[in-house]
Amino acid sequence: IWLVILVALGSLLYLNQVGLPDFVKRPLVNKLRERGVALEFARLQLHWTEGFVADNVRFGSMHEPAAPQLLAAKVQIKLLLKPLLRGQVQVDSLGLSGGLLQWIPANSNAPLRALTVENIEARLRLLPGDQWRLDDLHARFAGADILVSATISNATAVRDWEFLKGRSATPDARWPERLQRLADTLESISFAAPPELRLVFEGDARNLQSFNARFNLNAAQADTPWGQAETINF
Repeated sequence: IWLVILVALGSLLYLNQVGLPDFVKRPLVNKLRERGVALEFARLQLHWTEGFVADNVRFGSMHEPAAPQLLAAKVQIKLLLKPLLRGQVQVDSLGLSGGLLQWIPANSNAPLRALTVENIEARLRLLPGDQWRLDDLHARFAGADILVSATISNATAVRDWEFLKGRSATPDARWPERLQRLADTLESISFAAPPELRLVFEGDARNLQSFNARFNLNAAQADTPWGQAETINF
């Protein structure tokens, strides 16, 4: 009995310090790809309290320089317990921390610098029926604090979005330039405290025109190029 306990503890210590072998990682990566999430990571460990944790994670492809590049210091991968006991891998959610998103939009009508979102912390739930739910994403963009929540149906179609492959879905798309103008505007304003951007959106990944969003900006004591303002709220 003591030998079995020693071997079990040694195995857990090995998985925690060294990481899981490739034959364990491959089914997990394949299952995530089936759910529309493509990622690469340096190591997958088994933590005592956090479960499976991937280190130095890259989402999407690194071979498309014009595509958005999302990196994360670590991603917690939560599996459903009952299927796991039956030898089946089913992912419940991904918890991202230490995230960084950089993107230089392609096919733009104006020269754009990289759009950067830093300090990303988020939880993505992979729900039944090919649905994603993004809960309380926190990040920093152009000096502003961002809070985002979203619900996406037919979520596996996200992998077919052209801009994620470094190509624009429509040659005359203007929204990347609008994002850049928003970043430039925020950076030209001096705030007493970081402003807060709240974004809530939902839609069908098979039809980008189906998406609708609510956007709010709250800030106090702003010194803008157009004058001073005690509060900004829109």
